[in-house]
Amino acid sequence: MQSLHERVISSSCATMDRRMGTQHLINHRLIVGWCFRIGGWVVGLPSLVALAFVLVNLFSPTPAPDNSAYLDVGTYGIAGLLANGAHAVGNAFAWLGNVARWIAKAIAVALAAILLFALGLSVTGRGVLRHSSSARVLAVVLAFGFLLVWAVALFGLARSAVALPTAGIAVSLYALWVLGWRYT
Repeated sequence: MQSLHERVISSSCATMDRRMGTQHLINHRLIVGWCFRIGGWVVGLPSLVALAFVLVNLFSPTPAPDNSAYLDVGTYGIAGLLANGAHAVGNAFAWLGNVARWIAKAIAVALAAILLFALGLSVTGRGVLRHSSSARVLAVVLAFGFLLVWAVALFGLARSAVALPTAGIAVSLYALWVLGWRYT
């Protein structure tokens, strides 16, 4: 069931087509532009949320390092030995915590790069929608890059998992066709 808005638009388009003697054609440029924009949002929103969580974790306060001296086992006996063992284990975990913080910083940089890529996709889609020639060139480069990535995935995956790379190759070829030959 069509809404009132859809009926008005479809009847006005049909009336315009009858007056001009033309058929209603699909605007492929709009499809590709919106796909780039939606792809930017699909990639960008999860990376933004993950980046926020990583940054909150990185800027949360950490305990001060334990710089106390080891106890003399001869003086304190078994209690000193246990305290020294706990101190050594604490230092090992502090070292692992520092490694984890370094990895979190690397993940934050990677998420920021993915977020910039998603922003580029969205801006490229907006440029394609507005007939920008520089956006068209960038979109062709991106579509060709996606085509190469999907081709590598197609040849690298098992035979039972080729549906997704095949669809990715089809979409990339469609985008290249629209941007190369149907861009009006």
